[in-house]
Amino acid sequence: MMRSSSFVPEEDLRVSGSLGMALTLQAVDESVESLDYEKSYSKQHLQRGQRRSAALGKKIYGYSGATVGRWCVTLLTGVVVAVVAFAVTLGMAAIIEHKVDRLRSDLAADYFWWAAGNLALYNLGLALLGGLCVVFAAPEAASSGIPQVMMLMIVVLVVLVVLVVLVVLHLVLHLVLHLVLLVGMVLVLV
Repeated sequence: MMRSSSFVPEEDLRVSGSLGMALTLQAVDESVESLDYEKSYSKQHLQRGQRRSAALGKKIYGYSGATVGRWCVTLLTGVVVAVVAFAVTLGMAAIIEHKVDRLRSDLAADYFWWAAGNLALYNLGLALLGGLCVVFAAPEAASSGIPQVMMLMIVVLVVLVVLVVLVVLHLVLHLVLHLVLLVGMVLVLV
């Protein structure tokens, strides 16, 4: 049965979905293709927008109320992001200043191991804070940065291995030098 080419809003078709939900389909003009409803270049979309803005009749400096609302939301979002970024910058500066002051006072008092422990605890605490923020505040950010962190861990591991090798080499050379001096002293005395 051939339908007429005009849009018939009264004619509804009932279709049952797989979950038992009923969908209502309206008969559509057969001369209209599905791409005609694409928002990027659709005549229908432009006409619908023009009818909507004409019906609203709200014009502020040539823009509809919806456009001005979007601009206000964009402006407000920018201000909020700037304030949060400024607060984070101030907070990090305060934490760093406190950490450096604490480190200087410990080193001035010749508490090297205490200073190293405090430095490690500060860094561990900040890493733990960041991890908790990711887990509880923004879990969608959990997978970002994994390659960078892995590379950092590899670099730190390589640096630690090189330092350990250098320390062991230094100790071995120191021991060999002492043995040579001891053998020399024994030969001189004999």
